[in-house]
Amino acid sequence: MNHEISQISTREVFVLQRRINLSVIISCNLVVGICLLNGCVYYNTFYNAKRAYADAMKEKRRSPSETVNPTVKSLLEAAIQKCEKIVTYHPKSKWVDDAIFLMGKCFYEMEDYENAIRKFDELEIYYPESPFFEEVIFLRGRTYLQQKNYTAAISAFEGLNRISKKFGDASQYEILEAYYKKGGYEEVVRMGRAFLEIFPKSSYRQDAHFKLANALFELARFEEALQEFQDLLQEDPPKELAFDVTLMIGESYLALDPPQADMALETFLALKTSHLTPQEEALLNLKIASCQRLLKEFLGGIRTLKKVPEIHPRSKEAAEAYYTMGLIYQEDLMSPEKAREAFDKVRETNPQTEVAKDALLRSTTIGKLAEYRKKLSSGEEEALAETQFLLAELYLLELKKTDEALDAYERVIQDFPESEFGPRASYAIAWVFHYLEEDTVKAMEAYERIIESYPETRFATASQKAIQQLNGNNE
Repeated sequence: MNHEISQISTREVFVLQRRINLSVIISCNLVVGICLLNGCVYYNTFYNAKRAYADAMKEKRRSPSETVNPTVKSLLEAAIQKCEKIVTYHPKSKWVDDAIFLMGKCFYEMEDYENAIRKFDELEIYYPESPFFEEVIFLRGRTYLQQKNYTAAISAFEGLNRISKKFGDASQYEILEAYYKKGGYEEVVRMGRAFLEIFPKSSYRQDAHFKLANALFELARFEEALQEFQDLLQEDPPKELAFDVTLMIGESYLALDPPQADMALETFLALKTSHLTPQEEALLNLKIASCQRLLKEFLGGIRTLKKVPEIHPRSKEAAEAYYTMGLIYQEDLMSPEKAREAFDKVRETNPQTEVAKDALLRSTTIGKLAEYRKKLSSGEEEALAETQFLLAELYLLELKKTDEALDAYERVIQDFPESEFGPRASYAIAWVFHYLEEDTVKAMEAYERIIESYPETRFATASQKAIQQLNGNNE
């Protein structure tokens, strides 16, 4: 009996022990599973953030000008939200610095540069051992560039060069870019030549060479610029860069003294054989028309310009084409009505362009010119004198045609010498010779004529002072 009791007790103990061991195993596995699950949650969240960012970049590259369209912005915002979850709810996760860095890149791509800088600073301060540390400095420099804070950008890239060689050529190129954007062209030339020598196989080489050539062009060293552009074209650059380089070769020919319009035209026409986008073809036609105008092929230039709105309607190029047509009609073909029609087309096509304001002014001026000429056909003498004087002012101040203005002022003096506009026109002639033409002899003669013809007027007093000034300058 006692033996049976002993056997039961031993069996129960054995079963109990097995249950305890099994519970321990289950508990341990549960803990490990929870840990693994949390790790997966962190990683999956960050993985989805990275995928959203990658999709955004793919979509951005597909857009015509790589702009931040609504789809791109939505994907970047989704990536930021996922990264914020990691930083907020799992601050000790190993993915935190990855998340902060990705947030900075997203803000940068969204052109939210203040928040991009804030995230880059956050990672640099709190995670100095992060593997992204050097890239953060590089992107901060690029962000400063976008903000046009060129001094800060240069400082960031130079600082990166002191601590790392990984971004050597990239940092040097960005410094070159900063100097170019701030207008430090002499520095760009110096650094550009050094870059080509130090980094002959850099992926930035051709872009650096292009900056160097452009800097020479901006410095009006056109022959050197032309040579650099031609050398760069020999390096077989990508299609887009080759197009820009060839355009600048043509521009360099036009900038020479005297301009080589025939060589420029040949250069631009050679690009016509390429497969061009509508914008490129429109821009090319503008360049061809400028050469035709210089070569006095005015009607050919008009025909070339008319193609631009057909190729690229309602664009800034189309507006510029109408503006140039207006100039040819107004200044070369002496056809004011057609010029006015062309100038009016500028505002109809694209009122936001830089030339739209001048086109409006020119159209208004042509209208005034026609009005004044019509008024001069009849009327009271004083009214005719005023109209003739206003016509002269129009030529001088709005059309910038000094010779025509001088002729119109002389008409006032000859036809209406006794009117109040006689002395005003005489003084205007003296002023033109004195300040615009800087012809001291003719200015002196004009001032003396005022004193002789209109001695009792304020214009005679002003002329005496002007003569004293001229005599003082001569001494």
